[in-house]
Amino acid sequence: MASQLSWIPSNWGNADVWLIDARRAGFTTISGADVGAVDSGDVAVIAADARTRNGRASDDGHVGIVTAIDRGVGTVTLSSVNWPEGDATPTSLAFATSDIEGYIAPPAGASMPASLSTTSSATWSGGTTS
Repeated sequence: MASQLSWIPSNWGNADVWLIDARRAGFTTISGADVGAVDSGDVAVIAADARTRNGRASDDGHVGIVTAIDRGVGTVTLSSVNWPEGDATPTSLAFATSDIEGYIAPPAGASMPASLSTTSSATWSGGTTS
């Protein structure tokens, strides 16, 4: 995922520490329970062993870019790579909102990956904290 998002520092470890790393780096993070504050383009940190019909997250969790939120049904759809492990092709995955530990908002002006953008100049409006 970090290779798709130029704003993610390369020194972040496994998914299970991304929320900690993001807070330390000054990024805005959102609790997994606060789905109302989540936007498409945010990064979801998926809990260890969370399951979809396509498999399960590892013991270190997983991350993906939010592409859709269905608050009525309680699902978050993500674009993710390395699912199943080793697959570099972006995959669309739906998770229950309860499977998401938290979200990381991209900084203002961050570029959206071309695979998720209808135009090459699309940017997110997220922010950072100071």
